[in-house]
Parts: sequence; C-alpha cells; structure tokens
Amino acid sequence: GHQRQSPPHRIPLHRNVAPVAQPFLILDGYNVMHAAGMARFLGGPGELQAAREGLLHFIADELTEVECRRTHVVFDAINAPTHLQRVYKVRSITVEFADPGGDADTVIEDLIRGHNSPRQVRVVSSDHRIQRAAKRRRCRFIDSEEWLARLEKRAARQMKANRKPMSVEEAVKFGGQLAPAEVERWMREFGVADSGESSG
Repeated sequence: GHQRQSPPHRIPLHRNVAPVAQPFLILDGYNVMHAAGMARFLGGPGELQAAREGLLHFIADELTEVECRRTHVVFDAINAPTHLQRVYKVRSITVEFADPGGDADTVIEDLIRGHNSPRQVRVVSSDHRIQRAAKRRRCRFIDSEEWLARLEKRAARQMKANRKPMSVEEAVKFGGQLAPAEVERWMREFGVADSGESSG
C-alpha cells in the first residue's frame, strides 16, 4: 500500500490539537514532591497544602505557557483540600485529586488508557506500577528525580542565556522561524519526538 509521508517537523501547536489529545505531561504529584525533597517539611494538612502549591508554582515557573497548558498533575485523595474542586487549574496547569479513597496511580492509569496519542505522552513518576502502565501503552516515562534534574539544568541554561524560553506558539506568533535544531530540542524535551502517528 502507498504510505503517506509526514512532514519532518510537525510542531504540535496548541490550537491544532484536539482537547482529547492532551495532556502531554502527566505528573505523579506526591512522587515528584518526595523527589524534590519536600517530604521532610510536611506536617499537618495546612503544611501539605502549602507544599503542594509551592511545587505547582515551581513547575509553572520552569515550564513554558504551552507546556503548562499540557501538564496534568495528579495527587492522592488523602489530605485533599476541602475548599477546592477535585480538578482545578493553577496557572494553566491542570491539578487533579483522586476520588475519595482513591489514589493517584489509578487516575494516572486511566489518563494513560484514555489518551488517543499515547506515544506523545510523557509520564513523570518513579513508581514502578505507573511506569509499567506507561510502558504498556507505549508512553514515555521518566523518574521524578531525573525529570527535576533536567528541569533545573534547562533553567540554568536559560539563565545563562539570560532569556525567557520562547514557546513554539510565541515563535510562530512573532513570525520567527525556529531553527530545526531548536524544534528538535523542544520536541525532545516535551516528549513528542518520534511519534509516528498521523493526526486524523
């Protein structure tokens, strides 16, 4: 059969991606928190809430706006804030708590299972159960410690270059053409490279 070739650099612009094709980045909230060394500060629910917010704002600071909109952070139901909905937004990042009595693992497994482009998903967790679920669906996964280390490295590079990271969307909006190497780097970091799936 005749095989249709996809363009070499298909940049997944936000407006062209159907909502069901998101999120690209799924984080195991408490797992990332432990990896960040925040567990030792946790006492009562008030401190836990403050630590969660701190983590979410740290992530939002380090990611671009496009990345934030495609990020889904999942927490266990235990000690969920009573004044907030189960799913809400923090600076464009989707935050979700498991149903009462439920855990983040189950929610993440459901998100992975329900995603229509699993190869475009990157899962951040050191939990082997979650990593196995990601592997089954051919999602990419990365240990929380390694992901945080990469994030810090990227932040250091950006500080050195003394510029705010330009998202692909911004580059297109300002008519700037990203160099192929820049596109590749963005896609690699975003976990969307090597996806042989055609959209539609």
